[in-house]
Amino acid sequence: MSYSVRCSCHELHPVAGSQAGSLLNCPCGRMVSVPPLSALRQQVGEAAYAIPTAESIHLQHGRGELLPVGHCAVCGMAKQEIFDLYVECERTKVKEFVPRSWYGIQIFLILFHPFILFLDCSITRPSTNP
Repeated sequence: MSYSVRCSCHELHPVAGSQAGSLLNCPCGRMVSVPPLSALRQQVGEAAYAIPTAESIHLQHGRGELLPVGHCAVCGMAKQEIFDLYVECERTKVKEFVPRSWYGIQIFLILFHPFILFLDCSITRPSTNP
């Protein structure tokens, strides 16, 4: 969404949401303060904070704004053709955590591998028979 801020010289500056909270240089020489994103959103008639899709659908359903099953989403007329719609939202990828101690064990095994091979392996288990 594109927003705008006005300098005291009445110059209108287009700003992106990513510029919220920053300062702009106006050609008149003044510094223009860009308000927080919530204020920019309210200036253009949006909610101060974005509502997640699932919550938005739940609110529409509660207000009775969703069409009944079997009605066209474009014209609102009852239709025989019904299509199932599934919405999958983006998910964050979680990086697998590997403890640093595991790296230490790997380095130890790589460095001392030749010595481990020559250890005396003649240790026997006690017999289980009496």
